[in-house]
Amino acid sequence: MAFFIQSHRWIDGIVPYRVGESGVTDTAKEMIKWVIKYWYRNTGIRFRLRKSESDYVKIVVEHGLGGGRSAIGRRGGMQKIRIDPDYNPPWALSHEFAHMVGMLHEHNRPDRNKFVKLTSKADDSYAIDSSGIMVGPYDCRSNMAYLGDLGFTYIPGACDPGGHGLSTGDRKGIKYIYAGALGSRIATYDWTDGWTTAFFYEVAGKPFMFFLKAKDGTVHIHRVNADGKVGDKIDEYDWKSGWTTAFFYEVAGNPFMFFLKAKDGTVHIHRLNADGKVGDKIDEYDWTNGWTTAFFYEVAGKPFMFFLKAKDGTVHIHRVNSDGKVGDKIDEYDWKSGWTTAFFYEVAGNPFMFFLKAKDGTVHIHRVNSDGKVGDKVDGYDWTKGWTRAFFYEIQGNPYIFLLKDLEGFPPPIFFPGEPRINAARIQVLPDGTIGSDLERYDWDISWTTAFFYQVAGKRFMFFLRAPDGIVHIRRVGLSA
Repeated sequence: MAFFIQSHRWIDGIVPYRVGESGVTDTAKEMIKWVIKYWYRNTGIRFRLRKSESDYVKIVVEHGLGGGRSAIGRRGGMQKIRIDPDYNPPWALSHEFAHMVGMLHEHNRPDRNKFVKLTSKADDSYAIDSSGIMVGPYDCRSNMAYLGDLGFTYIPGACDPGGHGLSTGDRKGIKYIYAGALGSRIATYDWTDGWTTAFFYEVAGKPFMFFLKAKDGTVHIHRVNADGKVGDKIDEYDWKSGWTTAFFYEVAGNPFMFFLKAKDGTVHIHRLNADGKVGDKIDEYDWTNGWTTAFFYEVAGKPFMFFLKAKDGTVHIHRVNSDGKVGDKIDEYDWKSGWTTAFFYEVAGNPFMFFLKAKDGTVHIHRVNSDGKVGDKVDGYDWTKGWTRAFFYEIQGNPYIFLLKDLEGFPPPIFFPGEPRINAARIQVLPDGTIGSDLERYDWDISWTTAFFYQVAGKRFMFFLRAPDGIVHIRRVGLSA
């Protein structure tokens, strides 16, 4: 289908470019224009004439090159695509464009030995790249699959090479890789400090955001504009302090909000009004203290709630009644302590739960059974410490996980050649529900304490909040419209 380098995406899927002044014939210019239009029609990647952008592509002519050359992905600064007008047909230029947006050769995939056989003329350029992102099966008709090559031959019956330009798999793969990556920042806010909980929700098709300060119980609710930005404040409340967990959920089409205090186990459940405001309290509970994680989920149309204590690893799972109240406990577990992040997600209709320990980077992924209980562990990972936020999101059926690291305790992100970088955030693909390759890594200089994904009017965004100083950023996700 498609094979990509990790990271190095062009922001918003926009590639600033210019064409070299020397030796570019009118015929070559027309070919470049044609390939640019071809790529936009088939992938959504936009090529725009460079104005003052620091990262851009320069297309240059080199006679006698015998082919084309391009760096792979966005490398920073000016990078060249070199073409030989005596050799390069449009499909060969399209091949170099594919490299430039991050695509690797199909014959460098880890599964290539099932489809091609190397010859004695193969060199290091034919080595397997085990770090690349494989999107779908090996694609013999990809724009990145050679039709004939001295370094390998196709295994008879395993592959049907042929065709020109971007294959169906190429087009799907490019949209998958670019749809999930962060785009440009569309809004910045400098709010007061102390906002510890924030989330997006919709009531009757209208989008809202909810904000809470655990320290003093201040709550604000805002509309969300069609451009993804935070709109007018529609209500505010002065509640008591201590609410550490809050989330929105729907049961039988009716919207509710759940509130929990970890310190003493107080729980309130409220209806939500059609205008997005918090309505009447429908129930309250006096539970034990220490519940640090809670969320709502559905399996096979049945609603449940999950509760976790990070201190000792106690887990309870409850049904949720049709009136929105917490129902019977259906299971409990006595796990080890330290699980600081947990969430539910589905991939291709299969339900999973993700668990993470910020202290040491331990990660477990479990299936979720049809009765709502936590099933078998399907994978585990030993990551670096400090990942404090993680969430799942899906775009056009393509699943991703976003991770944030708390940079406190790490050296300031001033980087020097040869020194390891601290990845403040990363996006990873989920090919089968388990963690795949890094789609993108971000070296930021700020520790975001809250982050979430949301969609408004078909457009996709991510919201980032820093509790200590109230800084907020909102960024696009995916290709520019």
